[in-house]
Amino acid sequence: MRFVRLRSLPWWLALGAVVIAGLFFFVNGRSYLERQAAVRKSLAAREAMAETLSLLKDAETGVRGFLLTDDDGFLDPYEVALPKLSQDLDVLRRFGDAEPAEHARAHRAIDLVHQKLAVLSYLIARRREHDLSPREAVPLLEQGKAVMDATRVEVAEMIAGSDQRLAQREQAMAAVTLRLQLLLGTALFGGIALALVGLWSARTDATQAQLTSEELARELEARERAEQKFRDQTRLLESVLTNIGDAVIVLDADRNVLIMNPAAERMVPYRVGATLSKEWSTQVVTHLPDGKTLFPPEKGPMTRALQGF
Repeated sequence: MRFVRLRSLPWWLALGAVVIAGLFFFVNGRSYLERQAAVRKSLAAREAMAETLSLLKDAETGVRGFLLTDDDGFLDPYEVALPKLSQDLDVLRRFGDAEPAEHARAHRAIDLVHQKLAVLSYLIARRREHDLSPREAVPLLEQGKAVMDATRVEVAEMIAGSDQRLAQREQAMAAVTLRLQLLLGTALFGGIALALVGLWSARTDATQAQLTSEELARELEARERAEQKFRDQTRLLESVLTNIGDAVIVLDADRNVLIMNPAAERMVPYRVGATLSKEWSTQVVTHLPDGKTLFPPEKGPMTRALQGF
């Protein structure tokens, strides 16, 4: 029993190792996914920041061309930029809500972009109404330039902070990745070790089963030999009892007849399974040498034998 417990110990240890490894995988896997999601959000926000500046610059260039030429074709970059800027501002808004340190700066940048777009929209509307002279356009353009410069500053600071956090998150993700790789390596070697232990255990079990089978076969063979020997001895005894001329009767302590040979059956009126009475001499009509007096039952050889004399 102790051997069985010792044999099962490695399997319990392996099961515990699998459970612990699974917990580590679960915890580190979640941490990896969270950091990966944070890195993706940071990259998306950084891309949105850079694209916002580029779109504003294209929109401003297109509006300037429209103011100079009164040609609506120059407004194509402006029209293209509007829906993209709306999407980028949504990304920046979510980024600011998710990053407390960047919340105020993100919302300032968004407000500046709206101010810039309001100036450009106002310039376009005035120019289409032919209610804007070059002299009036200059201060509005300068105002738009100031807003654009302020936007560049805010976005540049946001990009710098984002790059710093991105580097930290990538470093943290690299650490988690390393832990996962170590866990995978440990799990791999543990699986190999478990497979080897399993093969060893299976081989040991097979050897033990073979030894047990051989031992059982030997025991069965020995029992068969003993039973055959007993049968031979029984047949020999039956043959002897059948062929001898002397009467043989075997009784138990309760005077039950267990064995009788043919000679005894011819002499007494009993059969195997019968019970002899204490007055056996009366039943079998046994006399003393005078031929008249019944043999005293208590002095008979069977009675004396049963009494231990």
